[in-house]
Amino acid sequence: MKIAIIGSGIAGISAVVNLVNLPNVEITLFEATQKVGGRIFSFQEPITKDFIDNGKHIMVGAYQNFFALLNQLGTYHFLEFQKYLNVKLISKNNCDIFKSGALGKFSQFISLLSMKNLSLKDKIALLNFIKNISHIKSNNKTVAEILLENGQSQNITTNFWEPITLATMNTKIEYASADIFLNILNKVFFSDKNSQKLVFSKIPLLELLNLNNIISKKNLKVLLSKKIEKISQTQESKYMLFTKEEYFGNFDSVIFAIAPLHLFSILKNSKLQIENKIENLKKNLENIKYSPIISLYLWSGNEFMKDDFSGMLGTEFHWIFKEKSRQNFLYTLTKSSAEGIVNRSKQEIIDIAYKDLQSIFKEFQVNKIYYNRLIIEKQATVIISPEMQSMRQEQRLIKGIYISGDWTATDLPATIESAAFSGKKAADFLKYDYQI
Repeated sequence: MKIAIIGSGIAGISAVVNLVNLPNVEITLFEATQKVGGRIFSFQEPITKDFIDNGKHIMVGAYQNFFALLNQLGTYHFLEFQKYLNVKLISKNNCDIFKSGALGKFSQFISLLSMKNLSLKDKIALLNFIKNISHIKSNNKTVAEILLENGQSQNITTNFWEPITLATMNTKIEYASADIFLNILNKVFFSDKNSQKLVFSKIPLLELLNLNNIISKKNLKVLLSKKIEKISQTQESKYMLFTKEEYFGNFDSVIFAIAPLHLFSILKNSKLQIENKIENLKKNLENIKYSPIISLYLWSGNEFMKDDFSGMLGTEFHWIFKEKSRQNFLYTLTKSSAEGIVNRSKQEIIDIAYKDLQSIFKEFQVNKIYYNRLIIEKQATVIISPEMQSMRQEQRLIKGIYISGDWTATDLPATIESAAFSGKKAADFLKYDYQI
């Protein structure tokens, strides 16, 4: 059986590793660029020689599908897990820590009661909300709507729920699906201690997706710089794939593991014998909205933050990470859902970051910053709003045609875990259809 997988991001690689060990299967992985990894990429900064990612990804212990993928790739051991969940949230005047510990949920309870940015009334309301999470009905509402309905004040929202929503969904609470938000809370933050832990990569993210462990398999072919632009179906129910210059044929099934815009372009140029399903999918693809993420790398001559990472409150940027560097000190600031500043000039964005740091870190000095790298991803992540959640399509279109990606139906936010899960689901549908 010949299988084509279009796209070598996390979803595509996930589909590969879930199919490559099957008997009598030949897989061709098509990638439009010169490298695997999709939207994840890492590179060496030419001036400082440090290897940096195109953006930070906060992972949690509940990422079972992504971790299973890394296990199969042989790179799982490059992950570093917190002993217990520990998140520091700092503002101009206070520093709060939300954490678990040896006492489990009681440790969380103590950390919530100790938060300086919340009044006693706020703490009681927050604890009541957490206690009742499993009974709260989302009813196609936004996170902002259910927080308001369940007695969460603006102060609680600003100092607790907004950082969590931005970290997990990369979307403002006014747009984020409450259905997905509640699913996250039940699965991660208020479940077992291993699911709660934050996880970091000890190597550049792209190196986690090293295909060396599976590239040697005789039934896998990886074709780089092959951008598929059209697909057609033969009278024998086989599939032909076309780039601008060449074509590849006789595939029994195809898994699309590409960004929505690229998939829309392919479907627009193609004619398949499933027009009703394709038209519905194309309409959904046209309505997808994206959220930008800004990452700013700063090389500093002084160490103004001791912690490995921290959330920032009352600032434009949301998170700061301390990186490994060949020289002096390297920090990364990230801003999710960056619509408000994404179109400003580079210097304006950097000035905003400096203002944020000056308001929080006493030891920060602008004149100690000797180099920076600004990375803007305007379509970094799909906004999973209530409307988008209802439009997310299952991975099986028909027998032989499958889709995957963090934007498909996974009941997860548009994260690397969602991408890994979608690739596995596409592979599972294919295996079921062909009984392999």
